[in-house]
Amino acid sequence: MGFLKESIAMSARAKRCHKQWAAHYTQCQQAILKAAINCPEHRTILIFGAGSLNDVPLAILANQFKKVILVDLIFLKSAKQKAAKFDNVELVEHDITESLDDIKQGKPNVQIPSRWLDCDDIDLVVSLNLITQLPLIPVRWLIKKHKFSEEQGDVVGKQLIAVLTRFFR
Repeated sequence: MGFLKESIAMSARAKRCHKQWAAHYTQCQQAILKAAINCPEHRTILIFGAGSLNDVPLAILANQFKKVILVDLIFLKSAKQKAAKFDNVELVEHDITESLDDIKQGKPNVQIPSRWLDCDDIDLVVSLNLITQLPLIPVRWLIKKHKFSEEQGDVVGKQLIAVLTRFFR
């Protein structure tokens, strides 16, 4: 659907725009650390949209939590190398929407995600700039490959956002 291409392009943009994006990365890291400090327990942190790990204070989190689970649809080699330095860090390539298989086939079925809902040892869940970016590629796919109108694509995009917004509450 274009996720690998977009991930590579995002990595290249991050390198080109490092100075411009540095404040954003710092703010993301500070927000995660602030939330982590407020956790009564530090068993597991689950981060959705971990991607490049540029905005994840990985070393600190790996020291604070027994387990760090980083989730994204695709992890490039650079992220895998960063994560491999820590025994308690797990990279999980997973479709958080649990809807992309259907969308790829032109079926606009938006699922309610269920993975990790029954895990009782997760103390902190982070959605890292995920909801605003998530519908872009699937909607573009439906319009381009399955001849959906922009209005139909917009409906699916809004459904993805709505489901994930409820999921992260």
